[in-house]
Amino acid sequence: MRAQRAALTLVVCLLCASAWAAPLVFVANSGDGTVSVVDPAATESLPSSIRVGDSPFRIASDPMDSTVYVTDRIAHTISVIDVASNSVVDTIGAAGNFGVAVSSDGSTLYAVDAGARFEPVSLVVTSTTSRRVLTKVPLGLRGVGDDQLSVVVDHERGFVYVVTTVVSERFPCRADLTGCQLIVHQVDARTHELVISREVINLVAGFPSSVAFYPMSQKLYVTASVARFGVSGGFPEISTETFRATRIVPKDPQDEFFGVAVAPAGDRLYATAIARQSLAMIDTALGSEVGIVGLGGAPEGVAIDRCGRRVYVTKYLTNEIAVFDSELGMIERTVPVGVGPVSLCVANSSHGTACEGDCDEDGGVSTGEIALGVNIALGRAPISSCRNCDPDHDGQVEVAEMVMAVRNRLSDCAK
Repeated sequence: MRAQRAALTLVVCLLCASAWAAPLVFVANSGDGTVSVVDPAATESLPSSIRVGDSPFRIASDPMDSTVYVTDRIAHTISVIDVASNSVVDTIGAAGNFGVAVSSDGSTLYAVDAGARFEPVSLVVTSTTSRRVLTKVPLGLRGVGDDQLSVVVDHERGFVYVVTTVVSERFPCRADLTGCQLIVHQVDARTHELVISREVINLVAGFPSSVAFYPMSQKLYVTASVARFGVSGGFPEISTETFRATRIVPKDPQDEFFGVAVAPAGDRLYATAIARQSLAMIDTALGSEVGIVGLGGAPEGVAIDRCGRRVYVTKYLTNEIAVFDSELGMIERTVPVGVGPVSLCVANSSHGTACEGDCDEDGGVSTGEIALGVNIALGRAPISSCRNCDPDHDGQVEVAEMVMAVRNRLSDCAK
């Protein structure tokens, strides 16, 4: 292992200047029923706009970046957007109105569907081929503060997770967090059956707004209001193996958080701080806040590109998204979008023939993709975060494969 680390370190040291091929960012605008399509590299042009319905809410792209799915909070439908043409090609009825996620092979869509408080919550499973609902998995009743109801997929172990609030008519969850506990629902992605619904018993928390998952550590990060041992602010890290909160992050919270995303390498969390109206950077090893960037405009949703280089944040009140460069530690630019942007996802507009190390299949290998490949080889990132670092598909990234990736970085990948 020591020899492998040394060899991989040498691989990284061979790199010179970085390059960046910008993806497309799809933004769900809740105020005008549109999805904005942003090309971060096109600094002289405005985003295009796609009409999707009355109340677009959550958005996700498939692993091949060929299709984007948008839930409608009012209509309980999902709009299907073709990335190549930037147009709606279908609308799936009764398919969910909250969080949405896609399986690793792109064949299955998972979306949370819920009505008003104390009404049923379910995970709707839909075939992306037939665009028909396959089944609905009951997840109990909707609690107070369950206004987001996110869903995440563990592609490595084959589970789907949804986090809700305990519903109790005798001891209801209140604004001061009295009676509040979170429930983690685990669904088998293969059989589409509920495995377990477990209360996080060592945590007083409610009002979950966003969920991120990192498969290598088997941790869920749930931005929710927390009250535990005198702690005010921060959000819980929850083990999917014990269904207990392992800690509150950041260590010394100064704020409550809304959106959250984990970097592909698993070393950073990016979360939108509510009171400070900022993007916070949290070191996952230390559990500490290591940076803060002021944004204003009521930042909400967060998305990260596949290399972990750029972080995109919606600004609800100013109808913009901010583009944060994680290597330079600064806001690169802001881009105007539609009215009331609430969520976003990253996809690539076209794919050439992928070569070794080309994680986003944009026809080139960047320094960030090399770094991600190294982290996969060292067991710090899942293989699913960059399949093209493993061209022989043996489930491991070896030194020889990283050498090929570096050669592609230093030359023209497409050749």
